[in-house]
Amino acid sequence: MTAAPGRRVGDPQAAGPGAPCPAPASPPMPVAAIPARPGATIRDAHEPPVAASAGAQENVAFTGTRAAFAGLLARGSLLTLPTLGLYRFWLITDIRRHLWGNTVIAGEPLEYAGRGGELLRGFLIGMAVLIPINLLLTLLGLTSFGSSVSLAGPTFFGLMVLQQFAQFRTFAYRITRSRYRGIAGSLDAQFAGYFMRRIGWDSAAILSLGLAIPFRRASLDRYLIGGCRIGDQKAQFSGTGWSLAWRVYLGWMITALVWLVIGILSVPLLASLITAAAPDLRELREVMTGPALAIIPTLVVGFTFYAVYIAIWHRWRLNHLSFGTTRFVSALRARQVVGCYLRFGAGMLLLLFLIMVLLGIIALFLTQHFPEETRALFGTSEEPSTFSAVLTVAGILVVLTLIGAMRRYFVERGVWVAVMSTLSVTQPQALIERLRYCEPASAGAGEGLADAFSLGP
Repeated sequence: MTAAPGRRVGDPQAAGPGAPCPAPASPPMPVAAIPARPGATIRDAHEPPVAASAGAQENVAFTGTRAAFAGLLARGSLLTLPTLGLYRFWLITDIRRHLWGNTVIAGEPLEYAGRGGELLRGFLIGMAVLIPINLLLTLLGLTSFGSSVSLAGPTFFGLMVLQQFAQFRTFAYRITRSRYRGIAGSLDAQFAGYFMRRIGWDSAAILSLGLAIPFRRASLDRYLIGGCRIGDQKAQFSGTGWSLAWRVYLGWMITALVWLVIGILSVPLLASLITAAAPDLRELREVMTGPALAIIPTLVVGFTFYAVYIAIWHRWRLNHLSFGTTRFVSALRARQVVGCYLRFGAGMLLLLFLIMVLLGIIALFLTQHFPEETRALFGTSEEPSTFSAVLTVAGILVVLTLIGAMRRYFVERGVWVAVMSTLSVTQPQALIERLRYCEPASAGAGEGLADAFSLGP
């Protein structure tokens, strides 16, 4: 069977834009008859199809280089500062095109078709919704009516609905802008179904003091991932809460135990340090307690457990994802993801240390050689000049931009490469042979609405 010129394979007239593709009445078309890219010619229908062996398994490859990604981040960061952050929507798009485009499955790279303008438009729509709401709440708060407790419930519920809608649209946008062999993904799941599940499981998580979180994650993933399609091929997700719960509970117990040990050991250690450094400062010994010394190791342990949870979630999610006989197998190790987060943390601390040293050297040089000019230009600590205030704001923006670039390099790219380089696909040709073109549902203005809620990337 071959497709007529100018028409998609399947039944495009029967299904409107965004509608699920009907099941083909004829046997699946061989992969040889499907164009690998939009606009490619369909080869001869008599060419024998690619045979998919029963146990065929191929590793997913990532071909991108660190240098190319670093150059992308450097260019994007330089353009983000003078545009006051607006260019970051195009930077996000370039990053995804790099990550998607260098991920190769069965010899074919993924594609990302999103646009920076779509993200910006969604962000502006989100701000157009949030700004009037915040202004209204502020005005009501200045009146006696606004102080009524009756406003708290509807306001909280309304913002929660908007926030969940933003998260759902983010997932839908990324799915519909992802392509494989020129075939776009789509999402059959609806926001109403997602929202009802989210409300129910959030309530259960609160009432169970967090014990329902793994089951909440499994339920939402089954609904969202189970509603995904590549062309007309529907995804299946078999993950259950129990298969995730024991891993999460074990991590919680280990983290709590480590925190307890840190708290117990820090009390006598802190007392001995204070006694050795300042034996006469009895008041200081009474004020400072063990938890003060335990802050840094506690944060490190919490940071590490979060990275371990991310690794557990990625591996669990991929190992329960399939398209018919095509299954994904992940060999991701927690230490690979933890390494990404620790490198980011160490890099951020080193950056802040170098900035403090550099500012200290500059301040010392100026105050010693140009004391009057420095005071006139920067003012004093009690009365800083306008130039000093502007310079401080600009410096904060530069530091935040550098930290953001480091996060994208070490965490965003690092975790993506770790996940994809340890992923393999069983019988990928079985999926390729069944693929049909299908018009994906539109994701509207993009995921910028989530960015307005500070939920975006």
